[in-house]
Amino acid sequence: MYLTAEDYKIKSKLSFSIFVLVAMLLAFLSVAAPKLWNSLPLNDGSATHLTTFKSLLKTYLFSWEEALEHCRLNHGDLPSLLNETQDNLALNKINQANITDPVWIGLRYLNDRWLWVNGDPLVYEHWAQGGGEQDHQCPIQKRCGALSTKGWESLDCQNELNFICTRKTDDTPSDKLFKII
Repeated sequence: MYLTAEDYKIKSKLSFSIFVLVAMLLAFLSVAAPKLWNSLPLNDGSATHLTTFKSLLKTYLFSWEEALEHCRLNHGDLPSLLNETQDNLALNKINQANITDPVWIGLRYLNDRWLWVNGDPLVYEHWAQGGGEQDHQCPIQKRCGALSTKGWESLDCQNELNFICTRKTDDTPSDKLFKII
């Protein structure tokens, strides 16, 4: 079936209108997203100021790379759980959301070692039984870290999981105050 000249003009105008609407939406979100992020309330204060988390969690199913990209596009990052307090706060958030499957965190196996996406070395560890072990014969399996109710797990990066995004808040000089979205 061929398009008439009139049908082609209508289709072109419709395509252009959709393009303009998408561009306007993206422009709005680039301005509104940081303001919406900053308007989220802090948690109940049950933690010290160095480890306070926002109490939102992403319930989209993304691969590890997609989750990292999503967090960074929204001015955040996957979390680096540097101590037991931060680990417990993140675990409490997934428990409160009744999420029983693992969620992506900012842990990745590169160059024969586990690293946090923020550049911090892996000092504190909370691996579930069998977690963190690597099969060096298969260099692409189980190279990304996830938090579960049993502890940290090493999973295939292509698995699609829920995830946590963190962001340093604007109201403190501390570089350890985050929001979970």
